[in-house]
Amino acid sequence: MLRKEARCGGRARKCQREPAPPTASPPFRMKHVRRGSATLVIMSLISLGLTAFGSIETRSHQAGVGLLAIVIGSLVYSLAWIIALLDSVQAGRTGWLVALILLLPLGIGPLLYGILGLSRSDRA
Repeated sequence: MLRKEARCGGRARKCQREPAPPTASPPFRMKHVRRGSATLVIMSLISLGLTAFGSIETRSHQAGVGLLAIVIGSLVYSLAWIIALLDSVQAGRTGWLVALILLLPLGIGPLLYGILGLSRSDRA
């Protein structure tokens, strides 16, 4: 009783109820972030170029430079593939998800997803 009176300004009158807290928010939703198709295309072309350059250089007498180019190209491709995979999951496109997994060994998944995967309405 003492606490109730203290909240009401020390008077022994009936206090007005405090507003109810807002209802619980909906379950956690991942924020959908669109990555540009140009980013995926550029990253894919860079990775393909570095890998091709590296394979040519490993056959010559500069094998170290060639191996370094292959490693950097593989890292760039991996990043592009992960970006495309996450983007297809966030967009709810299971067809592209399966296609990206199947195209993983060929090295053209993010390139195709960047060119064909995003419709014009999705890019805006």
